Amino acid sequence: MKHFLSILFFLAPLLAFGQKNINLGLGVLKIDFYKKPTLYFYADTLQKTPAGTVSVIQDKQGEYLIKNSTQVASWFQPEGLWLDYSIFIIRLDTSIGKWHKVVVNNESGRTMWTKSEPIKQVVKWPAFLLKETTAIEKLTEFNLDVKLAPSDGAKTIKKMEQADCFEVLEIKGEWMRVRTNETLECNESKRPIKSGWIRWRYNNRMTIGYGLTC
Repeated sequence: MKHFLSILFFLAPLLAFGQKNINLGLGVLKIDFYKKPTLYFYADTLQKTPAGTVSVIQDKQGEYLIKNSTQVASWFQPEGLWLDYSIFIIRLDTSIGKWHKVVVNNESGRTMWTKSEPIKQVVKWPAFLLKETTAIEKLTEFNLDVKLAPSDGAKTIKKMEQADCFEVLEIKGEWMRVRTNETLECNESKRPIKSGWIRWRYNNRMTIGYGLTC
């Protein structure tokens, strides 16, 4: 799990994510950890014994924790895991029948299989980016144009900058319409925009970083 930003806005942290070297997949699984589940992960769908388990427990103070967290962290580095901030998401690569193929380690790209169940909510990328994220940021590895329309042939408003901090207004296919985020005051660019389009995915990779405010 790549965590490259943690800033305080209005006493609430903005946790930012972005992994360029793993497949984009379908979206994420949101885990309802308040039900203190045990998640079972398998090398393949024919395996009877799980290759790894992740259990959520509560301590005497009522805090939610990962059981045997040090051992689990040696192989389990999901998309987002901050139980203190109500975040537990796993990148969903694909779904087949009652099975989900998920990325259990965002650093290595390792995938495993887990069974579909009510505590694992599928949220596809367009809905997740539009409804769940609060900030969109540039990844240094991608040189994105901010376009007037969702097309490579559209007029370029400007190049997306490292100082930019956007919010998502709309998504059309591989494009998202954004504007400079004024709510979080996270923007440092001297060229804010009221509306523009950026390509958020390319060749099954996510081209932007996203932030979640808790």
